[in-house]
Amino acid sequence: MRIVAGRARSGFTLLELMIALTLTAVALAIASSALGAAWIARDTVTAHREQLEQETRLREALTDMLRHAPRAEFTSEALLHIVNAQNGPVQLTFLSQGVRAPYGSGSIWRVVLTSGADGTTLDAEPVGTAHDGTQLHSTVHSLSVVRIQALEAATHNERPRWRDDWPLERARPAMIAVHFQNDRDHPPLIVALDPLANAQTVSMVLRP
Repeated sequence: MRIVAGRARSGFTLLELMIALTLTAVALAIASSALGAAWIARDTVTAHREQLEQETRLREALTDMLRHAPRAEFTSEALLHIVNAQNGPVQLTFLSQGVRAPYGSGSIWRVVLTSGADGTTLDAEPVGTAHDGTQLHSTVHSLSVVRIQALEAATHNERPRWRDDWPLERARPAMIAVHFQNDRDHPPLIVALDPLANAQTVSMVLRP
């Protein structure tokens, strides 16, 4: 009886190749999904950080501009005006001589804070003969102002009162309160315009 030796295997069978390809495809799919999730998380964190930076810059700029008003005798315009429209945009217009670049400390600037369905916009431009076309424009879509209030100066006979308008063109209120749509995430911005205003008056801010 003669025994014939079998040939040695020189490659994979079709079934083994299909299994290997399937496992490779599954591993690539898992890796691609994990990588995609990591990219989404990175983009979400980046967008959130940029949003917070925009909100912080707007609040800081608005605070600084509100605190540095020109003297009434240097301008014929109203120093501050408030519009709380029920079916329209909320708007705060005031004059400023801010001390930070680029709006400097020399020229008088007209600053307009407008808030509607698309977010909040801060516009500023110099007024008077020195106006050279320079303008500032900033929009934060994540912030929505729902109410702006002005605090009357305290008198000897009456306690200071918050109001939703400001009819005095040649005088400024003791404080300005800017209320945002979601005050849990965006607490009201309260800016003291009168150095005599203190923490007790801040507690009197009315909720919208």
